Amino acid sequence: MINKSVAETVRVPAKRRLPSSIPLLIGALCLTSAVTAVNYTNYGPLIPVLRTDLHISNAQAGLMSTLLFLGLAVMYIPAGALADRYGQRPVLIGSSILLVGGGSLVPLFPNFTWILFCRIITGFGAGGAFVAGAVVAASMSRHSSLA
Repeated sequence: MINKSVAETVRVPAKRRLPSSIPLLIGALCLTSAVTAVNYTNYGPLIPVLRTDLHISNAQAGLMSTLLFLGLAVMYIPAGALADRYGQRPVLIGSSILLVGGGSLVPLFPNFTWILFCRIITGFGAGGAFVAGAVVAASMSRHSSLA
């Protein structure tokens, strides 16, 4: 004979504890910071070479940093809205792809217009990565100062 109270009890599987993702998040933030910093400063020492090879003036060389920071400023609000709607991870991943893609595509064609296009794409990625990374860092509660 089966005891009814035992037969009617629903068995709920025990929840498995997931390992803490704090080290992974801190690692992702460090990688994002490094990639962003490299793309801010990667062309500075190359300006004399670019001026010579592309036959551009100092003002045109200044457009490279102007478009980077313009893209950065333009993406702050949209990236924040996207992070609020879809979460930080997709925005951080997408922004990192833009950031690395824009920086990687610059040397493919020695064309000044192409370089400016890649710099603004890099700026879009840097702006999104900065905002999403800041949200990730702020969401780490007691580890936010470390992040």
